[in-house]
Amino acid sequence: MPHLKIDSIKSEYSIGDSITLHFSNLDDENFYISIGLERKEQDKWIIITDDIFRHSSALKVQTALVLKANTIDRREVWEIKDYPTGTYRLIYDTRSTNTRKRLHLYSNAFHINERHETSSIKILPIE
Repeated sequence: MPHLKIDSIKSEYSIGDSITLHFSNLDDENFYISIGLERKEQDKWIIITDDIFRHSSALKVQTALVLKANTIDRREVWEIKDYPTGTYRLIYDTRSTNTRKRLHLYSNAFHINERHETSSIKILPIE
């Protein structure tokens, strides 16, 4: 199994806030990570997008995040823009570049406050 560490995110956000994710890869191999977004509806998790890196309104478009071996703290930031009020979580689909080991991880659930007419998420460049 990969030795990946993904820090928890806050439990509550508002439109315009940014989500900061910290990834550490304590393994000797590289991993691809695609990140999906799910919303909770009637006690079921519904996929909003399979891969936020390839979301149509993304500022940074790529097929997956590559987390190099022995990376201690890689930071990614997303801006929450125009999502309806509700409970969400991120799903991380990780795959080793060498051995093809796969792992699905979920973030803790978080709530987005405020409602706007359109739905999009913008991925901000790493600073």
